[in-house]
Amino acid sequence: MTDTLFLTSADVDDLAEPAVYVAAVGDGYRQVGEGAPAE
Repeated sequence: MTDTLFLTSADVDDLAEPAVYVAAVGDGYRQVGEGAPAE
């Protein structure tokens, strides 16, 4: 079994700009809409 990693806001604050996260989520939805498996 895999342990769950919990991240706080402080852990991810400086990793990317909010627009990058929004684009990544949008890309994920696009891929699923095109038939990619949802994992």
